[in-house]
Amino acid sequence: MSASEEFRKFHRLMTSLPVGLEFTEGPLLEAWGRIRNLSVGGLEIETHFPIKRAQKVYLSFYIEDHYHFEHSPARIIWIKIQEHQYSAGISFEENVDRAHLRDAMVFLVNRI
Repeated sequence: MSASEEFRKFHRLMTSLPVGLEFTEGPLLEAWGRIRNLSVGGLEIETHFPIKRAQKVYLSFYIEDHYHFEHSPARIIWIKIQEHQYSAGISFEENVDRAHLRDAMVFLVNRI
């Protein structure tokens, strides 16, 4: 097991889902991206829009018609930039319904 895998608190589910991002400050107030992996603690996204580490963000994404996550508060923990493509690790804040998120992840696994 690598050090990064040991550090992770939650299992990640590889996926590809569209995600809306809303920012509370800065020149960019809304953006879109794709979720690359998902856990009950957070997610990794890819976007073409410039984002900053430690920035507060509200996320909206849907898993078919069964699970809706709208305006979920989160914070950008890390970013990587490669040729105008941003990858970011985002941590959900405590008031995100983790049980609902866990159910959504089980739904995605069972759908495969």
